[in-house]
Amino acid sequence: MVAATGGLFVVVAYDVTVDRRRQKLAQRLLDFGERVQYSVFEMDLRSPATYERMLTRVRRTIDAGEDSVRVYRLCPACRESLVCLGVAAPVERAGLVVVQPEPFDRDRCLRLCSLLACGAVRRLERATA
Repeated sequence: MVAATGGLFVVVAYDVTVDRRRQKLAQRLLDFGERVQYSVFEMDLRSPATYERMLTRVRRTIDAGEDSVRVYRLCPACRESLVCLGVAAPVERAGLVVVQPEPFDRDRCLRLCSLLACGAVRRLERATA
C-alpha cells in the first residue's frame, strides 16, 4: 500500500520512435517524477497546474503523428493498490511512504472510488461486468 501525499499521482508511459526525441522526453519527465521502467514514470504532482505544465511539455516534445504517450491519473484508493513484483520496487521520495502491500480488494476500491467520484470506478465496473 502507498500512502498518498495529497497531490496527483500520475503514471506516464510512452513509446517514442526517434531516439533523440525519446531522450528529450525522458529528461523533461524527470523534472516531474521518477523513472520506474525504461519508458514509464511515476509522478506525485502537487497541483493541477503542475499536471497541466507536465502535459504541455510532453505535447511540445513528441510527434503526435509517430509517438504514443499514455497518462494515468490515479485516485488515492487506486494508488493504494500499487503492487510491485520481482525486482521492481516502489520509488521512495519525500512525502511518499511505502508499507507492506495488501491483496487487492476490488470492493474496497469500488467503494472508495465512488466516494471520490473517480472515473476509475466506472471503468473498473465495466471491465468486471
